[in-house]
Amino acid sequence: MSDNDFAALIENSGGWNEICSAVNSGRHPQSVAALVPLAGQEYFVECYARMMLEDERAWSDGRHPDLIYAGMPDKPPSIEECRRLNEEMSLHPVSAKRRLSVIWAAEKLSLEAENSLLKLTEEPPANACILFVMEENKLLPTIRSRVWTINIDFPQECLSASKPPETPAEWAEWFGRNSSGKKGEFDAACLEIQGWINYYIEQGEFAKASNADLLVKMAKQKNTSLSMLQDMAFAVLQGDVSCEQIFGSIR
Repeated sequence: MSDNDFAALIENSGGWNEICSAVNSGRHPQSVAALVPLAGQEYFVECYARMMLEDERAWSDGRHPDLIYAGMPDKPPSIEECRRLNEEMSLHPVSAKRRLSVIWAAEKLSLEAENSLLKLTEEPPANACILFVMEENKLLPTIRSRVWTINIDFPQECLSASKPPETPAEWAEWFGRNSSGKKGEFDAACLEIQGWINYYIEQGEFAKASNADLLVKMAKQKNTSLSMLQDMAFAVLQGDVSCEQIFGSIR
């Protein structure tokens, strides 16, 4: 899957079009919950943040001074992080018209952490926006009733089983296909690996499926580069190196 193909998956989804329509009409929703497959979450968040902050000049290496993260992909923030978020969002924007907080893995928030976000979600400061990012809609009803929930749905064929590379030539082709440095290539590679996971499950290779799943999750948590993800995928899936060995060496 190319970077352009992956961008099209986001931009053609119903949820993305709903948000774009609101923003284009001058409405910037303050509290949004987005259901997004894990493989596409980081790319979606950056696209969403660029649209909401409307301040391209202040972006640097995918970061913006008015973009605040709580937690990491597939790892929810602690109650302490959520409490700090309440303080962060009360501050005046540094550069943009508003501040945006992103709460990762919102479906895995502890009860205490979710409760600490109730007031922020119900009555956010005038210049603050909140984005809950999750794979499943498991927010508390009290939070759910206060947010606009959108679904960034990928076509089923994008998540279906696909055979992973096997020969050196096939691996080389996969490495080369995702090496232009364009935004979204990391998430596009993760989405491809998800197809491999489904293939391994269909073939009864559950250990490889588990390793590939752990690889994607840990790569996102460690914020690895695309090239490192590719090297690790080859080592784990072709060289039978364990994820524990790899990630233990880059802590």
